[in-house]
Amino acid sequence: MHPILKEKTGLALYLVGWALIGTLIAFVIAGNAPDLWLVALALAVPTTVIYAFVCLAAWYVCAANPVPRTPLARVVASQLAGGLLSSGLLLLLGRAWAGFVAQLPATASAEALFAQHLLLFFAAGILLYLLAATLSYLLLAFESSRKATRQALELEVLAREAELQAFRTQIDPHFLFNCLNSISSLCGSDPAAARHTAVRLGEFLRASLRLGSNDTIPLAEELNLCSAYLDVERVRFGERLKFHQEIGDDCESARVPALLLQPLLENALKHGIAHLVSGGQVSLRCARDGDRLAISVRNGCDPDRPRNTGTGIGIANVRGRLSLLYGNRASLVTSEEDGEFGVEIRLPMKSGKVSERHVAHG
Repeated sequence: MHPILKEKTGLALYLVGWALIGTLIAFVIAGNAPDLWLVALALAVPTTVIYAFVCLAAWYVCAANPVPRTPLARVVASQLAGGLLSSGLLLLLGRAWAGFVAQLPATASAEALFAQHLLLFFAAGILLYLLAATLSYLLLAFESSRKATRQALELEVLAREAELQAFRTQIDPHFLFNCLNSISSLCGSDPAAARHTAVRLGEFLRASLRLGSNDTIPLAEELNLCSAYLDVERVRFGERLKFHQEIGDDCESARVPALLLQPLLENALKHGIAHLVSGGQVSLRCARDGDRLAISVRNGCDPDRPRNTGTGIGIANVRGRLSLLYGNRASLVTSEEDGEFGVEIRLPMKSGKVSERHVAHG
């Protein structure tokens, strides 16, 4: 929808501006003949106001030919064509209106006055259309700037929310209680395992904070964080948790949104493996598919498990971050069939240097 038509105030100001232009045209065609002022006003003002609605079409022509991405010759040609066509329509409107006004006793000379100034009306029609086109390009630039600003703010808010929500989840008292309780029980029977688990817990919390502050990180960094997270969770799940991953040789340097996989693995454990008495397997696969990175996370699940009603960081948040970062170039699709839940992600393949790994593989 045309932005001027969205608000009554904006439309009213737009029409008032065109009425003033019509008044100026009326005084030009009346000249120094005061007896023609009434006829000129009755002819020019309504015709110009009606023409204002015709010139709204300039916005659609401008939208179809954006200046930064359209060759200059095409922009000039399309606007000149629009100006000539619109000005020709102005002459038809003006002639019809002059015929109507001429039927009134006080403005009987309207048709003759219009015929006298055909060239003026035609030139004015072209100039006014080009003025409307300039205004339309300014509106489009403003809309584009506002949209980019809004998307940047939304992305920043979502990224910060992801970081904070991930941190809150990771230091959740219940989560820490389970980990610390498991570490405590290992201190007597297996001190080495207790030390290993405590170290992995610290590494996981430290790395999640460090990586969560970045927009994108190498996939290798994300996998390290996932490894630390799963090491900690294995203390609680024991043999019930099985994990399998297949990572393509050319995928580790691919850049992905920070904390992309950890929420998906958390979802797989919390809503999948945790509800299976005998446990199950979580599978992670990353492969290059042309110029795209394909990521798959699959886990066993109980079809009769209680459904989560919370919002948290979860799949919806990951989908929102992908949308803001990549638009329609990225996708996230979930599926559930035969006791298995899956998340499939596809995003543009962009490589970057793999930085030093602060979280070691277990």
